[in-house]
Amino acid sequence: AKSQLEQAIYYVDQAMALYYPDVKDQNYGNSELSIKSNKVNLYRILQLRGKTLAIKGDLNSLKLALDSYSMSIDYIEALKKGYSNDHARERLSNITSKIFDQAIQTSIKIYRKTGDKKYLEKAFEFAEKNRAFSLISAVIDSKAKHFAGIPSEIIDEEEQLKRDLTFYRNRVFLAKQNSNKEEAEKYQNLLFKTERTYDSLLARLEVNYPRYYELKNQSSHFATKELQENLQTDEVLIEYFVGGTEIQAFLATKSNLKVFTIPKDSAFDQNIKRFYVSINKYQKEETARLSNLLYKQLVEPFSNQIPDYVTKLSIVPHNELAYISFDCLSSHYDANTQEMRYLIKD
Repeated sequence: AKSQLEQAIYYVDQAMALYYPDVKDQNYGNSELSIKSNKVNLYRILQLRGKTLAIKGDLNSLKLALDSYSMSIDYIEALKKGYSNDHARERLSNITSKIFDQAIQTSIKIYRKTGDKKYLEKAFEFAEKNRAFSLISAVIDSKAKHFAGIPSEIIDEEEQLKRDLTFYRNRVFLAKQNSNKEEAEKYQNLLFKTERTYDSLLARLEVNYPRYYELKNQSSHFATKELQENLQTDEVLIEYFVGGTEIQAFLATKSNLKVFTIPKDSAFDQNIKRFYVSINKYQKEETARLSNLLYKQLVEPFSNQIPDYVTKLSIVPHNELAYISFDCLSSHYDANTQEMRYLIKD
């Protein structure tokens, strides 16, 4: 198995050498790698290199893996800035989430091996960066248009084009599902035409309103210490990152940062959906049961680590956790008496 792993690393390094023939000894983390290359598959090679090195598990390999993941993320961020189409940017965000997951896990492994807090901070910053990258880009874009002074009629035109794009994509999907080739082709042509119009409009915006382009692509995540400085002395921030097999819960106070790794079982996604549905359908017993179940999984593993002096709890969810209200989670539930104690009252 080891020889196969070494061979896999060798072939990935050969692929990297095609992009960067000037880099010696596979020391990509310390090299001046340009992220302006138009070779879109580069991020995949960097991700594969990171994944392969991480399997080795020794400290040096983990650090090299982290370098590769970091470069892959930087490269995708550069690609995303060059994409004016929201659909393409969203697809990149979905791809990047998997790389962030691997980068966070690797950072935490290095932290636990070395005790060096800079790797814990790195993991937290990856979680912050992922949230900024995927969840608030629409907010940034809206603010950018406002501050750049783009006329409302142009903003309205763009919004209508975005609605048209969504409509045509749905029609193409439905037509293909129904094996209606004629209708699929019709809406595919309309989709293509609208995408061209939309891209043309965004190109004009970036030329005529350069401040918009600058604001839209600005960094929107906090460094760890900057975020901690903004916390109140009696406040704790819990930020979640939901990965493929694990959930990372970062617990930050003004003076400390910890991370707790929670196993993500096969029923997790289904329990989130059931909890959401039970609340909306007023299914009291099911809501109570799932409320306590999710509390035990998401909060109980580190509840005793929250300092006694804390009076304010701020929770930043991720992915499917955004669908649930943490206020509704119960730390105690008695099925016989129906007695419950909610997180908000603890």
